[in-house]
Amino acid sequence: MDDKNKCIAEELGVFINHDFTENTPKFKLKRFNPKFKILREFILTSISALSELKSQLFAEFDDCSKSQVVALDALSSTGVCGIQWKKRLSKTVHVTLADSDDLNIISQNATANSLSCTEVKLSEINKVPQENKVQGPEEIFTCQADAKAIMTLDAYNFICLNATKNITTYFEPAMNSLTNNGLLCCLCSDVSLFARSPHVVQRLYGANLVKTEYLKELSARIIIANLARCAARYNKGIAVQFVVSHGDDLLLCVKVKRGHAVADDSVAHIGQLLHCRLCEQRNFLPQQLAPLDEPYSFLQCDCKNKNPGKTAVVLGPLWKGPIFQRDFLQMLVKHGQKLQNSAKFVEIVNLLLAESSCSNQITSITLVTSSQDTLSEQSIQQDHKTEETLKDPREDEQLNINNSSRLPSPAVTLPLKRKAESPQDENSSVKKSQTNEGLQIQSSTVTNTSKSETPQDVPFYYNICKFRRTNIPKLDKLVTILHCQGHKASRTHFDHSAIRTSASVAEFLRTLS
Repeated sequence: MDDKNKCIAEELGVFINHDFTENTPKFKLKRFNPKFKILREFILTSISALSELKSQLFAEFDDCSKSQVVALDALSSTGVCGIQWKKRLSKTVHVTLADSDDLNIISQNATANSLSCTEVKLSEINKVPQENKVQGPEEIFTCQADAKAIMTLDAYNFICLNATKNITTYFEPAMNSLTNNGLLCCLCSDVSLFARSPHVVQRLYGANLVKTEYLKELSARIIIANLARCAARYNKGIAVQFVVSHGDDLLLCVKVKRGHAVADDSVAHIGQLLHCRLCEQRNFLPQQLAPLDEPYSFLQCDCKNKNPGKTAVVLGPLWKGPIFQRDFLQMLVKHGQKLQNSAKFVEIVNLLLAESSCSNQITSITLVTSSQDTLSEQSIQQDHKTEETLKDPREDEQLNINNSSRLPSPAVTLPLKRKAESPQDENSSVKKSQTNEGLQIQSSTVTNTSKSETPQDVPFYYNICKFRRTNIPKLDKLVTILHCQGHKASRTHFDHSAIRTSASVAEFLRTLS
């Protein structure tokens, strides 16, 4: 294989010439990093979901240009993101690629993918907004300009930021540029900076930080808090759609809403976290002007009484609101099926849905399965076991049998029957005689109940390997045990050996023992 073939990569049906070979130093891979493929899938699926929402909003207009999503890849480099948007979504998006370097490589990549490239001057953007310019189905706009300059001069519905160094400098121009209900996708690389350089985090984000077992989610919440502050300066608020952690990188997707009330509500979701250095118990501190009399009383551990000195630190400010929007994740499931995304995308979406519905009550979890690039949806209703059921060990064995049973077909939505198969259940004979129509009515009732009662966000997670316990049950079984004890619990994609739960450290240790 010659050097020319080594420079061409194929990703999601798009050919990219990145001008680097396998022997290229790692610090030069900023132009095209193949490890970001799964994150670019999430970005593509997000803009596809946004295009559906905007097309529904402007369905009454005959002009299709009004329903187009005006998207900007502010730091396009090779143009891989913008070319994927236009190649896969065509008429539904209006794509502009901006980069401060030479645009020749973007033009070459666009031509290699049968797209025409039209260069736009920065002075023209100031006169005519991008949304008023007609863009063909196989055409993209390019602009050689600084990302902060082009975002300041024009408004966009969707902005993607993939900075290689300090991404915080682009937050304010992006919030100024985004329209109402627009989406911002931030790809933050090198999250290990938060662990090894807390003084840099203090300088860039204005937040205090120490190394913890939940560092990845803590880093994401610090970045989101900074986004909320920047949006509030322009009388805008944010709603976090999802956060994806992949390796040492984070992808954050937030929806920007306009208004004083929304801005005040976003700022109210920023707070400080009290973290115990010994047992890693944590809790958000209340927002009040008066100093706290006994801050250690907010922790559910007695490390302060057993050990001398100060055992806890105050971290933040950081985002204490929800970081997963279940409705938007359901849209990602739908559009991921349409775009035929990879199996890795399916796996991560499953975990995100489980985390978004982290609850101890009846929840409706949509699982996505993949078979040779074909996705299907399966809706499963999981029942909450009462305290009386916990007293019967035979019910526990029956629960494990039902968990290992085969999932229902995607065409019919059935709740998992746990208590009905128990011989002690008085209603078992009634449930066995139900018709298929009755089962469908019951399942729809459960689904409607779960939608009306949205589970609250459960921040952070516990890594079971750090507790140094023997005979630790498997993660799925441990989640079931926590549900049976009345706690909210689910697995998390931030750490494959961790569990997100509302239980305290002492309660979690009793579960492991």
